[in-house]
Amino acid sequence: FTGNDLKDRLKEVEAEADVLERELQEDGSLKQGDLNEKTQEIYSLWDSFLNEIWQRLKQTQAEEQMEALTQEEREWISWKEEQIAAAGEEFAGGSMESMVRARKGADLTKERIYQLMDVLEGK
Repeated sequence: FTGNDLKDRLKEVEAEADVLERELQEDGSLKQGDLNEKTQEIYSLWDSFLNEIWQRLKQTQAEEQMEALTQEEREWISWKEEQIAAAGEEFAGGSMESMVRARKGADLTKERIYQLMDVLEGK
């Protein structure tokens, strides 16, 4: 096993997220609904890749290591959900709420991906 295919895939995901980020930043004609949608796309992109990494971990890690990782992941998901909820509180019920929550989810998921890539690489 080499992580090269996942590293290549990570580069693709980063590039795709960068394109969406640029559209968010540069397209002044986007309405709040469009901003919400694009931010959710970014979150979905990172979340989908996190699932790919998780599948690879299940294939490559020893059972004991995987049990520990699974427990850690459950705790992380719970923490992430709390962070996402807190991020949107300021905008509760407003048109920006979903964008702020998706942004937080995307950022935290991206961080987690880099942590799990290190696990795959044995760091």
